Amino acid sequence: MQEVIDTWNDLCALKELPAGLVVALATVMGALIGAERERRYRMAGLRTNSLVCLVAAIFVHTAQGWQAEGAVHNQAYVITGAAWVAGALLFKDGHHVKGLDSAITIWGAAAVGCAIGGGSIKSAMVYTLGLLFNNTLLRRIAIGLNGNGCKPEK
Repeated sequence: MQEVIDTWNDLCALKELPAGLVVALATVMGALIGAERERRYRMAGLRTNSLVCLVAAIFVHTAQGWQAEGAVHNQAYVITGAAWVAGALLFKDGHHVKGLDSAITIWGAAAVGCAIGGGSIKSAMVYTLGLLFNNTLLRRIAIGLNGNGCKPEK
């Protein structure tokens, strides 16, 4: 067990993660986020979240060798691109906006990808758990607070 912990700590201490590890981590963490959305039959599910997380990780990982200003600009473009994709998920239905949680989840998947691409594995795991917590447990609490017997959207 100590060997596994030491290997984990060595990975987290790397200045730059190997490209294969970036791809694997981003795909898996994005898929975890997307699986929750897929299970609820939402617009952006498993593949969409996994791809957004992966592409964000690739862009940020690629910029690791750039000067600081270029890397920061690159992350800004990644976030803007993710927001553009997320905006495509928003629909107005009368007085209601649908797809807001899916859109924000896409934006969050991009942030997780940025963290992975930047080498922050532990942070990316915490961000993934935060997204999952918000999309599962807080959803149940919100339904309970509704108080009017409304059933959750399908």
